[in-house]
Amino acid sequence: MKFLKRYKNFQENASGSGTAGSGDVTNAIVGNLAGVGSISGSGDISFYLKKQKRKKGDPTKVTDMRDLEPAKGVTKVEEIKESEMVIRPRDPAYDPETLNMINDCLIELYDLDFELDFMEYDIQKHSVDLDDEETGYFSQEELRLSLHKNVSQFWDGNITVNCKFDESGITSTYISTLRARGKSLDKNEQNLFDLVEEVASKLINNLEYQSGEFSIQWLSVNFVRRGSSNVNLNVSFTLNNNLKH
Repeated sequence: MKFLKRYKNFQENASGSGTAGSGDVTNAIVGNLAGVGSISGSGDISFYLKKQKRKKGDPTKVTDMRDLEPAKGVTKVEEIKESEMVIRPRDPAYDPETLNMINDCLIELYDLDFELDFMEYDIQKHSVDLDDEETGYFSQEELRLSLHKNVSQFWDGNITVNCKFDESGITSTYISTLRARGKSLDKNEQNLFDLVEEVASKLINNLEYQSGEFSIQWLSVNFVRRGSSNVNLNVSFTLNNNLKH
């Protein structure tokens, strides 16, 4: 009976032989035990049970990504796209009308099994000194398109044709090749050149750009000098605009 009382006393008051003198058992609440700091810690049961509101802030004020405040003025992905439209209204990545117009201009190349590699739009703001006190600003707009296809044909050397053009047509042409027969194009190459020139005219006039360049490359995949070979046909367009503010 004596031992039973001591066991009961141990359970209720922590006065057993292993914890004698420790007093009443208690939670590790702030200020009650030595070693417990002034901030609620892991030993405080109420710390787990109490729901605390997490403070939000920008990346300089928080260490947990869950506590980051939402960006001001933007709450949905759709809103980001709408804000981009204000800055880049002619970007085909955001403007369906521009995208459809570009694809319409390229339809004849698509019909020849050319595939679109990339379509990129960029606009940058520039400044120019008008005089000692006044500065002028303009935006430079650029659209880049690239297409390709692979064919097997008789081959006698790589050749690249680069042309500059404006709304009226081609302004300059430069041909680079190491072919023995020189820079002349065969019938199929000339037909492709004429088509690319027509596509360039549609792009610059329908999209209302000021100037542009296009390039056509016939490059052998197998690097053979003569004979049947797999050939990459690469066609690229670059359109430019200077927009005054």
